[in-house]
Amino acid sequence: MPSSRRGSRVKSASLKKGPVAFVSHMEIIFKYLLLPFI
Repeated sequence: MPSSRRGSRVKSASLKKGPVAFVSHMEIIFKYLLLPFI
């Protein structure tokens, strides 16, 4: 199935990036969460 293969590929790519991608995602989330309070 091509769709499942694509999903696993994206998952492995995100896992490869590791903590850097996670930190960047958290930064964006916090920005959106704190935007109304600023």
